[in-house]
Amino acid sequence: MVDISIGDCLGKGWAAFKRHPGTVLGGFFLYGIISLVGGNIPFLNILFTIFLAAPLAGGMAIFSLRLAKDASPAVGDIFDGFDKYWKFMGAYWLLALAGLLCAIPAIVSVVIAAVAERELGSAAVAVIAITGVAASVVIAVVVMLRWVLVYLLLADEDNLGVLDAFKKSSDLTSGWRGQLFLTLLVLGLFAFCGLLLLILGIFITGPVVAIGWAWLYMESKRQVMASRGSLAPQPVTSPPPPIG
Repeated sequence: MVDISIGDCLGKGWAAFKRHPGTVLGGFFLYGIISLVGGNIPFLNILFTIFLAAPLAGGMAIFSLRLAKDASPAVGDIFDGFDKYWKFMGAYWLLALAGLLCAIPAIVSVVIAAVAERELGSAAVAVIAITGVAASVVIAVVVMLRWVLVYLLLADEDNLGVLDAFKKSSDLTSGWRGQLFLTLLVLGLFAFCGLLLLILGIFITGPVVAIGWAWLYMESKRQVMASRGSLAPQPVTSPPPPIG
């Protein structure tokens, strides 16, 4: 069982922010500008979503991991996702397909509600639609919690394939997905608080959460591997002989 507190995640994220404030702000600001421009210009937003969103998100995973590890992070790290372009693209579209399949109950319920509105009445139609949407949300949460570490795994392990990343994420999250859900919920709310602080606060809460999430991935992986005896034993060193 993985034991990680939300306070530890935020604390590690804040510590990394303080160590590299210029790099953190520069990287997240650049990513935000690219995403804002690419995602809001007509026609360009379609191309951006199809071809660029995935490797850029992968670059942010790499950037966040290097910050969490204190491994000489640089603003340009956000473009390193293009070095694994096809891996991040494969993961992106598999996750998108999974999301679409999860939405099937909502789609079916809405279609049934629209077709049978006259026969069933508005109250019954509303119940059917709400039930279908709720089912899709629950299914999506359950499914996506299995694969929530896919991007970080691909960012961290150079020799890992896309399908292997999905399998490994499912394996690493097994047994503590309830705790993981609550952690993600609180981290998301914390990041959202930045939007309430004249929007600019997101450039503090957002990076802290992203780096904290990267640290959570590393720590959960360490704990799972340790619990299975998969970590290499540490060398035993003898104390130095007394002087004199």
